[in-house]
Amino acid sequence: PPNASTALKKLVETAQIKSLDDRRPKIYFIGRTCNATVHNLLIRDLLVKIYASGFEIKSVKFNETLSEINPDLAVEFVGEDGTPLPVFFELDRGTEGVAELVKKADRYNQISQTNRVCFVFEKESDMQLARTRIDYPFVYFTVLDTFTSLHDEAFYASGAAATLTTFFR
Repeated sequence: PPNASTALKKLVETAQIKSLDDRRPKIYFIGRTCNATVHNLLIRDLLVKIYASGFEIKSVKFNETLSEINPDLAVEFVGEDGTPLPVFFELDRGTEGVAELVKKADRYNQISQTNRVCFVFEKESDMQLARTRIDYPFVYFTVLDTFTSLHDEAFYASGAAATLTTFFR
């Protein structure tokens, strides 16, 4: 069987996908352009970890518009009983202050208190600061590099005394 790089090269040669040749590792994409910012690549890394969890997924949307907030990633999981489980992910690279993250959490609270929201951070210190300021029962916190799937005990529920847990406990 062909290896992945051979298969990808053939897809590029037949114009079924495109690649950014100036990047290592290469970035492959479908569409006219690829907005390969660090933030967008980290969102894709997050999505790979979500898929690695093996949970059934109904839909995935990047930058979905919800009322007054646009989550970086919206994933609709399928519950064991078939019910939809919408989850919104916000990736923080340390470019927004904690006050802005609190405002985002407040806006999610106005939309729905039953949908899960996960703030994903690049730095542990940023996550710990946010945990002291955001306390909604539907909000979870993690650091991107601390987990490989949603099954890992790398997620904190809201509340300063919360301990590490899996995402769907």
